[in-house]
Amino acid sequence: MDAVQRSTWGARQRVLFVIRNFTTVDRVLSVLGGLDLDPEDFIEIKFTTDGGSAFARDLAAHLKSLGGDAISWREACKSSWNLVLAAHASIKLRHLRGPLIIMAHGAGYRRVMSHTTGSDTTPTGLVRDQLVHNGRLVPTVICLAHENQLPALVAEVPEAHGHTVVVGDPVMDQIRACRDRRSHYRGLLDVEPHQKLITVSSTWGRYSSLSAAPELPHRLLAQLPADRFKVALITHWNVQKAHSPLEVKTFMREALDCGLIPIPSELGWHAALIATDLLAGDHGSVTVYGAALGLPVLLVSDGGPEVNRQSVDAELWSAIKPLHVSGDLRSQVEATFQQHDPKRLPAFTDHLLGRPGAALHILNNLARELMRLPPAPPPKMRPVPDPAHFKTPVIGSHRFTAKLTAESPTAGRVELERFPEVARRLPYRAGDPFLVVDVQGEVDETRRSNAEILLNSEVVNEEFARVWTEDTLARYQVEVTAVRLSTGSMIRFRDGPTLKLDCADPAVAASALYAWRVAGHSLDALRQLTVLVGARVVEVTPG
Repeated sequence: MDAVQRSTWGARQRVLFVIRNFTTVDRVLSVLGGLDLDPEDFIEIKFTTDGGSAFARDLAAHLKSLGGDAISWREACKSSWNLVLAAHASIKLRHLRGPLIIMAHGAGYRRVMSHTTGSDTTPTGLVRDQLVHNGRLVPTVICLAHENQLPALVAEVPEAHGHTVVVGDPVMDQIRACRDRRSHYRGLLDVEPHQKLITVSSTWGRYSSLSAAPELPHRLLAQLPADRFKVALITHWNVQKAHSPLEVKTFMREALDCGLIPIPSELGWHAALIATDLLAGDHGSVTVYGAALGLPVLLVSDGGPEVNRQSVDAELWSAIKPLHVSGDLRSQVEATFQQHDPKRLPAFTDHLLGRPGAALHILNNLARELMRLPPAPPPKMRPVPDPAHFKTPVIGSHRFTAKLTAESPTAGRVELERFPEVARRLPYRAGDPFLVVDVQGEVDETRRSNAEILLNSEVVNEEFARVWTEDTLARYQVEVTAVRLSTGSMIRFRDGPTLKLDCADPAVAASALYAWRVAGHSLDALRQLTVLVGARVVEVTPG
């Protein structure tokens, strides 16, 4: 039985999507999802890979997992197609029979890759050797993100004149359209309304964020108060493919233990960007999109030789304040929020990403024209994929700082900040921090033994709480033990009282009382302690 006999409907139009690596998969799928092709057109959709990428490991399996029907390059070259679409440029594409559309697989053609293209000024995708074979232009149409790219292209490839269409950026359009879903995405990432989400974005290679500052996620977690900030990490597909997901996870293991939100390369980075309050990025596309959204942005790496210094790209990176990774990150983050002008960076990205809101409509009608179909109305915009649901882990060890004001011998106010206890080589916030360890999240004996406060965040009854606090004081040289009860907390001091409180957060209650006592104030006289932690106000009333 041949393909025609197996088919439920006879295909009148055959469309081939050509894949080079995982990033091109994402781009062509975003285009495919936006193409509004009528059912009566009976479109047959196939995928093929042209090979040659160092980051293509397991690419065929990935396509299969997405439900795509992948055929061999040989089979693709033997067949005839009504439309061929690729999110990369290559003269290998000349072997395919059918009108060919090529487009960038990121925010326009921007990255200079002299070691692969031979050009130290022209971005990959617009280099002559990628587009012209024996004097003939390989693609039928070259899609551009902005008309500013046209003069450079025509200067490099005169044959491209009359074969370009400025379409804008379909991914940027989709991101913009989903901004009203921001609170939904933040909820899936376990970010509270009062918290600021700081996202580190890294492309791949020597000039990426993670190459320039591999410890940046750890340092942010160590220096930003956990009740006010969350930290996420978006990595380029090629990072995962060059090093393996296991290697990346191992490298970030301690940061992950301390609450780093990992955004999988294959799912959720668009939503995470929408959920972001401040972006620390490099010269990759995610930073361009963040700048276009008007986000506060700090630059970790400007791309070095991968950016043409005479380009609009370079102007954008020059306009973004650099992040001094070895410095005080918190003060830099807070200053960026205070000085932020949401209109400043879009003034630059407007010259990189054109035709806002129109990309899918232009692409759809371009595809229909090449397939000899009539124009169609603008296709329906679809939401970006939800990120995988993230649940903040129980973080076993925090460094607390306390700023105390005694209003009277019986009442006071404490401002608490807590920071995950990450690697010792990393600094935490200056002050007089004390270590609070939760035995439900920390099994390391060194950290337990070095703690001033040991707590058990599991809800237990009073009898268990009394036995546990007594046993813990006998086993460890800690000053305070704390337990969570169904009715609040029990706090027990080594050489002081045992207190029952209606506060449901034993870490906050114990830390506030410990700070009060260390400052020389009496717990016996205390009647009311107002505790500020993040955006919360907690009343600690000893009873």
